[in-house]
Amino acid sequence: MDWFGDYHLPSNRSRHSVYDEDAATFTVTAVNDTPVVSDIPDQTIPEGSSFTTINLDDYVSDVDHADSDMVWTYSGNTELTVDITDRVATINPPDADWSGSESITFRATDPGSLYDEDGATFTVTAVNDTPVVSDIPDETIPEGSSFATINLDDYVSDVDHADSELVWSYSGNTELTVDITNR
Repeated sequence: MDWFGDYHLPSNRSRHSVYDEDAATFTVTAVNDTPVVSDIPDQTIPEGSSFTTINLDDYVSDVDHADSDMVWTYSGNTELTVDITDRVATINPPDADWSGSESITFRATDPGSLYDEDGATFTVTAVNDTPVVSDIPDETIPEGSSFATINLDDYVSDVDHADSELVWSYSGNTELTVDITNR
């Protein structure tokens, strides 16, 4: 029960036609109750996507104070960035190719300095990004000569795999013989 105030309790007694009446007042003084923060949802997204913003007012209750009176803070993140503006939390990965998981604790503090916390886990699942091939140099040779050997690994980058894990193929070589060995 979360009630405070005055309660006036009248009392009367009688005995053999003699009647007496009195009253007592009982006073309950208010105390600041702790806010309750609960059920902030975990989120999982694929790499390159965005987390859903969190309206923190939806996850706090306080019998003494309005949601707008709460001061929100967070802790626990190392890679993910967190911004709380107008009681809405925005969580972002450090870059589009990051994957991993972090638990973030959200704390609501009321004007009386009482607080409660709830944690949520934010996970970014890895996706296989396309390797990027660029700047393989053109070559021109005299007839009967051989082209220079090209180290293909010098012209590729892949955020998910080492160069040695990539499989090369070629096409469009109707007049040339192409051999890919040791890349």
